[in-house]
Amino acid sequence: MHATEDDIASVENARLVERGVSGPVEMLLLENSYHMITVDRERRVLIDRSADFFSQVAATFEPAARAAA
Repeated sequence: MHATEDDIASVENARLVERGVSGPVEMLLLENSYHMITVDRERRVLIDRSADFFSQVAATFEPAARAAA
């Protein structure tokens, strides 16, 4: 997740991370936020989308975790 109007860090930094991650990834560009996305205008979007993403990832790996236990 990255703010498109971030005046400190480039969106290209987020794209670099996206390309380098070997697991599940989902890019979210926030159009109405700046550098501090966790406390900025779209913080609720950030929280909700993060929770959804982690729930999806957990659901994907849950059967494998049960089999290993």
